Amino acid sequence: MNKYLLFTLTFLLLSSCSFLKRGSGKTGGNDTSSLVENSKTRFKLTDKSGEFVVYRENGRSSSSFISKREVLPFDDDKSKVLEQGIAISKIGAVGKNFKIMRPYKAQYSVWFDGKKYQTNMSLDEKTRKLDVKLKSPEKQWNGTQSFPFPDSKSIYCFFSQVLECAAITGYFSRVLEKKRGQMNFYIIWDGYPYFQEQYLNVPNSLFSKAQFNYDGKNKLGDSRFSLKFGGQVVFFLLDKKNKFVKKFWITQGLSMVASDI
Repeated sequence: MNKYLLFTLTFLLLSSCSFLKRGSGKTGGNDTSSLVENSKTRFKLTDKSGEFVVYRENGRSSSSFISKREVLPFDDDKSKVLEQGIAISKIGAVGKNFKIMRPYKAQYSVWFDGKKYQTNMSLDEKTRKLDVKLKSPEKQWNGTQSFPFPDSKSIYCFFSQVLECAAITGYFSRVLEKKRGQMNFYIIWDGYPYFQEQYLNVPNSLFSKAQFNYDGKNKLGDSRFSLKFGGQVVFFLLDKKNKFVKKFWITQGLSMVASDI
């Protein structure tokens, strides 16, 4: 068993849930979109460094939501993983009816020049801080730090789960019905600080204030949403079934388009 699978299994045990069989999930929350169902999707990723393949997999139970992400070379060679990550959020509620995701644990690994850089995050529920442990070949990126949440009353979403985190609140259902609306929250960069090394002008912090806005529909009937943070804008497109199908980050020259598995 490789180290990634072992870590995944450990996380699943810690969170007392497991990935459900694909297609068996029920939303049971504020939003009935397919974003919060169990799924596995293959994407073609293009950025300034070339073309790649991305696999995104989601699974949930009544109490947790788990996301996995893996980036491979364009030839789909699984022996040459370039990035991989897993994020776990606990499903909670504010009041009786408003559901949210509470970021709980995350791990992200990336390979630069054949060397592995890794970050592990976990919520310290006693101090209400996020503990971040870095492990890398470079001295400045090693050790553990604790980060307090900037606003105790805000919603927080792992960047790798930003769509699903918004969906479970009912955001997408509400704005598609009203044809307008925004959502304010904080991004937690679960790839911090290595994610910031890969992209230009990304906020150099663990937390970033962010905002989702509904931009309308295109000619194909896809709904477009803009995610704004730190002077950057990322566009997400959902199809008629509210399935995530495209992402465009123009300033980074990045596009991600769903393809058949």
